[in-house]
Amino acid sequence: VNRLDADVLAYEYPGYSIADGAPSEKGLYAAALAAYQWAVRPAADGGGGAAPDQIVPFGRSLGSVPACYMCSVAPEPLGGLLLQSPLLTGASAMLGKGVATVGSCIDVFKNSNYILKARCRVAIAHGTADEVVGFSNGKALHRRCADAHEPLWCPGRGHNNMDEKAVLRYFHGVLDYVEANQT
Repeated sequence: VNRLDADVLAYEYPGYSIADGAPSEKGLYAAALAAYQWAVRPAADGGGGAAPDQIVPFGRSLGSVPACYMCSVAPEPLGGLLLQSPLLTGASAMLGKGVATVGSCIDVFKNSNYILKARCRVAIAHGTADEVVGFSNGKALHRRCADAHEPLWCPGRGHNNMDEKAVLRYFHGVLDYVEANQT
């Protein structure tokens, strides 16, 4: 069995899967912030008891948005950020363009802005044949990272057929790198 040797905190977004409420961008951010706040709350107070540098959000596709947001609003740097098939912005994902629409009031899910505020190592895995969230999104987001890990570009792979073992090995290597380089 492949494992990352990590504790996992999973959370739902309002209106998605089994969670109550209506889906919204605001709901994604509220859920990410609540998860972060629970994770850093001391265990004696009913929280997860984690230090910020022990938190490494993972986001895939739309899930990249709350993960990037969490890194951008955390008061202290997080341990890292792992993204699989991330979108640059909502418009970039829908239109298939790798061009940030920064400043556009009609665009949503602006990872292009959040990634600029990430004060941690960022690792991105993306398939080069992704027809759901175009590969150009991952490449453009990677270029915007201040502390980018060497990306994992998966030739000929799409949104839902990435080599899971290769992605798991890649993220495991990133976590090993982050752990070895923490101060």
